[in-house]
Amino acid sequence: MAGEWPTLSLRDAKVELIDCDHRTPPASLTGYPYVAIPQLRGGRVDLSHVRRIKREHFVEWTKKAKPSADDVILSRRCNPGETAVAPPDLDFALGQNLVLLRSDGSKVYPPFLRWLVRGPEWWGQIAKFLNVGAVFDSLRCADIPNFELRIPPLSEQRAIARIAGMLDDKIELNRRMNETLEATAKEIFRASVADAQNGNADEEFEITMGQSPPGETYNELGTGLPFFQGRADFGFRYPTERVYCIAPTRLASAGDTLVSVRAPVGDINMALVGCAVGRGVAAVRHRSGSRSFTYYAMRGLRREFDVFESEGTVFGSLSKKDFHRLRVPALAPADVARFEDLAGPLDRRIELNERESRTLAALRDALVPKLISGELRIRDTDRAIEQAT
Repeated sequence: MAGEWPTLSLRDAKVELIDCDHRTPPASLTGYPYVAIPQLRGGRVDLSHVRRIKREHFVEWTKKAKPSADDVILSRRCNPGETAVAPPDLDFALGQNLVLLRSDGSKVYPPFLRWLVRGPEWWGQIAKFLNVGAVFDSLRCADIPNFELRIPPLSEQRAIARIAGMLDDKIELNRRMNETLEATAKEIFRASVADAQNGNADEEFEITMGQSPPGETYNELGTGLPFFQGRADFGFRYPTERVYCIAPTRLASAGDTLVSVRAPVGDINMALVGCAVGRGVAAVRHRSGSRSFTYYAMRGLRREFDVFESEGTVFGSLSKKDFHRLRVPALAPADVARFEDLAGPLDRRIELNERESRTLAALRDALVPKLISGELRIRDTDRAIEQAT
């Protein structure tokens, strides 16, 4: 029974905390990834926009903390409590304000550790030990080994890790498939605009600059429209619905391209559903209505966006005037339609994969805490997983 499962501190569960090197190495154009807080996304390491470092710096920065397979990376600051599993086949260095959690396997099955540190009990311990600061909330290294969590028997841990890992692997497979599909569509776009003339963005696209409504109109209960403020809300292709707004002032339709226009400038997502956009986001739509052409045209402006990212005195920003004057490929309507015929099916497959992944993630995140607590047993999960997959 669940009540018989012991509650142990991470220290007593033989989970070691390994601190990072409290310095930042120089950046390099090529080399080893230097994984920092922004790379922790959805329980995995996202190498988008990762800093690269030279080999000599990698060697120096991994003397204290060298990640191994099944290690959990934990953020102590900015988003304290956020975790990601260390990729088994990736050599990388750990950024500041990150630590490693490593099980010796005697009481916590190492592949299970990543699931132990992401449920309600985990977040309850984060709330208990959180140090509220004037600028950033944080966790102290000395407190983390004192976190107390319910630890199932090793046999249950292995079964939970297998079930959760199966769902997570399918989500990861969809992500990789989507990357391949998007890469194919990008190549089609490059070929389609290779000989195109350029026009001003506001001549080719409808651009809605975001505006943030009053703070009291927001909620996390799902009331109103999903509200997106910038990169923190963005995922691989579609944003994550975390905050909602009951009195939006600027709207985007499903299929519109969303562009971050403040700190950082130029991150790109696509609206999965109708939504509201805050002052850190612009919604863009080709005047023909072509979703795919809009998305890949905005992705093609990476260098132009980088200019505005580097020009800010404190934070980069892109004004409405600047956005309207950006030069973009101007194709004849027939050529835009031809591109949409080729790329549209790829993008629709990406959307279907993403919707499936969100369903699987919701199932995983609902099942795992109940399995860890003992409220559900493995035999009770088979039907739910069959229906989802």
